[in-house]
Amino acid sequence: MNAPTPLNAPPTLLAAAPSSHPAPPSSRASASTNAAAAAIARSEALAASRQSPAKLAPLPTAPAAGPKPTASVPAAPAPGEALAEHPWRTFFSEWPSQIPKRGILITKLNEASPFKAFMMRGDFLLLERVSPDSLGGRFIVIPFEEISTVKFTDPLKQPALEAAGFAGQLSQ
Repeated sequence: MNAPTPLNAPPTLLAAAPSSHPAPPSSRASASTNAAAAAIARSEALAASRQSPAKLAPLPTAPAAGPKPTASVPAAPAPGEALAEHPWRTFFSEWPSQIPKRGILITKLNEASPFKAFMMRGDFLLLERVSPDSLGGRFIVIPFEEISTVKFTDPLKQPALEAAGFAGQLSQ
């Protein structure tokens, strides 16, 4: 005799597995009746769950921390007002006159930008490109915090590097 099928069993488990012993005709009829009753019960339960969804507890929300800041380009500091110093800002603002203002700037995304001059404004560096990029861009504005490396393209002597603040001895 076949065991009764649970009402919440997946449909794949409702089909009777092939057996080497044929079931008596009366048990075959009751098994199909049980399977039909289970299918009806599942469809009624599914329909009821769609009509009245389960209530979920509300998610906790963070308290408001005041007005949200608006994104804007910071203005250059007023005369006598100091900016929080970034190492690259210091490097570019103290660029020695003995070193030409050209080189290759590498960003944190590993993008190389050759430049032949630069200007500064607040937290940003403006680079004049050696030649326009593939889209025609001749200038790049980049935040100091996105700079990874600066390469010098001109041959330099030790006195010029010492004027830039480097200490030590170069090879002869």
